[in-house]
Amino acid sequence: MNSIPRPHAPTYRRLGIRPESGFTLVELLTVVAIIGVLAAIMIPVVGGVRERVKASNCATNLRQTGLAIQTYISDNQGFLPPVGHLGIAPYFNPDTRNFQQALLPYLSVAKSTSWAASGKSYSPTLDCPGYKGTVGTSCFSIRETVTTADGESLIPWARLFDIGGGRIIMTRKPTKHSLVPPNAVAIIDRNLSAAEPNHSGFQNALHFDWHVGRVPAAN
Repeated sequence: MNSIPRPHAPTYRRLGIRPESGFTLVELLTVVAIIGVLAAIMIPVVGGVRERVKASNCATNLRQTGLAIQTYISDNQGFLPPVGHLGIAPYFNPDTRNFQQALLPYLSVAKSTSWAASGKSYSPTLDCPGYKGTVGTSCFSIRETVTTADGESLIPWARLFDIGGGRIIMTRKPTKHSLVPPNAVAIIDRNLSAAEPNHSGFQNALHFDWHVGRVPAAN
């Protein structure tokens, strides 16, 4: 009696190989969910790192500005430079009332490549990378008055005004740097509002002893 032959096992079984299989829908959704969780964790971290780098670069620029002022003082018998406007922008025109003009010999300056500030000069030293305002506007601010140890108000900077016809006059004489309290703030980075600060909870400030520190954010 003839026996019925048994079917041969599939080749992959005989070779000990498992058949190829794709991801199941559950596996695919699990992978997508894990990627989503990782992205939700990493995006704020990357954003925070970026903001810290901007704040660090801002502080570096303020230190470089302090070095430029120190060199000016050394070249001008110890007197602080004059100002015409209390705001300091990295983009500026040849107006001799600009604080930037006094520091030109000590700054790196190039023609602006920004369409929003065309025709102006640009100094990266006077720029705050974290500034949230419009290109061409002041991202640093000069403190006009400081308080001395005995509680008196002192105005460190000379003031320049245009009286018309291109004539510039000095309405306030410059002050010797040695007379200004070293811990007083000279220049601070400018916040547009408390709701949109340049840095998280603080402002970078250049002091008259030329160190840069953090002060609580204010309008």
